[in-house]
This record gives sequence, structure tokens and C-alpha cells, in this order.
Amino acid sequence: MNAKLPTFNFNQTSLAKTQVITFAQHKSSGKTTFALNLASKLMAEGKTVMIVDLDPIRAAEDFYKLNEMNVKSRINNLTNLVTESLKDNRLGDVKRYTNSISAWNKKLTLNIYGSSLSAFSLQTVKDTNPTIDYILIDIPANLYTSADEIKPEISKLFVDSDLVIFPVKAEPQELKTAPKLGNYVANLIQFCQSKNIPINTKFRSMLCFESSKYRGGKGLTKITDTMVGFANTFSNTIPPLLAPMIFRSLYPNKISEARSIYSSESVEAKTAQQEFDAVVQQIINTLN
Repeated sequence: MNAKLPTFNFNQTSLAKTQVITFAQHKSSGKTTFALNLASKLMAEGKTVMIVDLDPIRAAEDFYKLNEMNVKSRINNLTNLVTESLKDNRLGDVKRYTNSISAWNKKLTLNIYGSSLSAFSLQTVKDTNPTIDYILIDIPANLYTSADEIKPEISKLFVDSDLVIFPVKAEPQELKTAPKLGNYVANLIQFCQSKNIPINTKFRSMLCFESSKYRGGKGLTKITDTMVGFANTFSNTIPPLLAPMIFRSLYPNKISEARSIYSSESVEAKTAQQEFDAVVQQIINTLN
């Protein structure tokens, strides 16, 4: 990758309560799936979350709209059940259903902000949403210009973020191309320092493993070996989060229903939740 970065202006902003996490990688890397599940986990912990969807496909925005319709449908169904229970004088059912309706109505709303990359202003979003705890930014899959450089709008967004996460699949071809991102991060930091531009961004890679390919004790050993090797190579630029992302079939299955892995109580869901919780904890630790 060319070490020269395009010239652009930065808006210097003061530290704020809001934490900005940007997810960057090519198509099918899992960044949107991860962002939606992270939002669900943070909201469950009582945090206010906004997802900024800068991808032209608007997958996150579509997810939210479908989720909103599902919630309304469930509330309507429960309301009808309460009405039927009242007619039959089934007081036990009435209490159970009204509690369910109350829970749905109190459900925290996931804020979605859709925009094009060129028109997006992070500072404007912060100024108009001062009480948001976390802003999760899903950027377009195409990071590069025709000159094979990271787009200047994306570079600026990285500098304005608190944390940038690059999901990287633990596959030979993916790991071979990862040094390009490592060089870019090193060049960006060097560029900012040469221009006296404050950059407090933390850059992390997130190794992603498909559970079906790493079964049993040998699979766990392979995951560990891959993580150690990746960390040794890129520890100075984009070190991986200590807990890897383990993709299970549950993730796409739930996303297709506009739900997160936290919406199920199955054995697989509980396992996925424990794995995901470990990644979230690493993110919180990194931010702190």
C-alpha cells in the first residue's frame, strides 16, 4: 500500500461521554452482524446506543425496521390474548400477559442513523444526541479509492473514533492481506503526528472463527495458535482483542428474524452469549 495519505482537514473535538466504535472491513466480514448484537448487549446493560449505517445496502437500518414491526406484532398479539382472558375471567392469564406487554413497551429502542459516507458528520450526530452512550458506526465495505488508498472520509472517521475494530476471518487468504491494514494504521498515526493532529484512537483487529471449522480440543488449539501468531505479527498496529469472535449458525438465523443472539434461551444461544460477552468485555476494557 502507498504510504502517502491524502491530505484532509480534521475537526478537533473535545472528549465527550459518548464512546464511538467504528467497524471497518470488506463485505461479508461480519461487521454488521457484530454491531447489531453488540448494540443488543449494551442496551440490555441499560446503555443508550445508536448505530450509524453508512453502508449503501442499509442492512442495519433494514434490521431495525423489521424488528420494530415484530415488536408491534407481538404487543398486538398479547393485547388480544388479554382481551380474551378477561372475557373468560382467567385472571392468571391476564396477569401474565399484561406483564409481557409491559416488558415489550419498556423495551429500549435502538437508534438507527442512515447516511452516505460523504454527507455524514459525526460531530453533528453527537451534538444532536448528547445523551447517547455508544455510537456504533458501520462503514461501507469498499474502503479504498481507485488509487488503492483508504478513502479520506474513512481516515477522518477513524481519527474521530475512540475505537476502530477490523474483523478478520481466520482464513489463510484473509490473514495474508491483513498486513495491508496494519501498514495503513501505522501510516495514519505517523501522518497525524507529523501534522500535530491529536489521535487517541485505539485500533484492534477481531479474529473471527466459524465454529463448524474448529470442533473439539484440536479446534480450540488451532484457534489459540492462530491468535498468538496474529498477535505477534500485528501487536504494534492492530493487535487482536483477546477474545475472538466465534460465529455460529445462530447469528444469521437470528438476524433474519431481526433478533439478536440474546433473544433465545436455547443451549446454543447460551453458549454464543457467553462467547460474545467475552468479546464485549474486551471492548469495554479497551475503551477504559
